[in-house]
Amino acid sequence: MNREGVLPFPAKRFDTFESVLKIDAESQRRLLHVGDEVEQVWASWALGLKLGAHIIPELVECLKTCRFPGTRRHFLVVLAGLGERETLEKYAVSDPAPLVRATACRYLARTAEPGDALTERFLFERLREDTSPEVREAILEELGLDKNRPGHRQE
Repeated sequence: MNREGVLPFPAKRFDTFESVLKIDAESQRRLLHVGDEVEQVWASWALGLKLGAHIIPELVECLKTCRFPGTRRHFLVVLAGLGERETLEKYAVSDPAPLVRATACRYLARTAEPGDALTERFLFERLREDTSPEVREAILEELGLDKNRPGHRQE
């Protein structure tokens, strides 16, 4: 309890995505900011489903301050589903965690329109410049160039 005698939100922890999905959007927004890592992920998904593109600016702000790579990865997946490709490009280049950069590259590839030369060029640039094996593998897989992967596309 704080000085005003009010329990900080949330008074209880949520243990399932379904429980977060059932609360109102304002409570989901608060959970996005003050919940634990898993609750923040659930809140981002719930808000994406409930509010669509209207949640993008707030989610991008949360992404900037999030300390947890796993949570940032989920935020990027939600943003990808909402069409926020600019943020994906930014995190594909600048996130300190290789797996976050790999996720950003994966979802850039997965959400690109067929024949999108700009995205392909961007991903080939990341392939050349990013030294992380996780990032490079993600790009190779998404572009169908991973020769070690079963079912590799022969061109």
